[in-house]
Amino acid sequence: MGFNFGFRKKQNVGKLIGYYVKERIKEKQSYTEQLEILVAQLQDETIDQLEHDRLRDLLDANYYQQQQEILSHVQNKYSGLLVS
Repeated sequence: MGFNFGFRKKQNVGKLIGYYVKERIKEKQSYTEQLEILVAQLQDETIDQLEHDRLRDLLDANYYQQQQEILSHVQNKYSGLLVS
């Protein structure tokens, strides 16, 4: 019985890691797409360099905030699994 419990705990930690990685990949893809749009707008002269820099800073801040939210969500959801 003790062996099964330990094995199940490892499976759940694997799910935790898989969920976190999946969410990070989605956020990274979204960030990359938005960044490409900004660069295209700058090249088409739809926006100027100052506006591009400002929007890029906002995009970066939003991306890092989402990273922290995902990590926090994962930690809260699976907090029982992380305790040995």
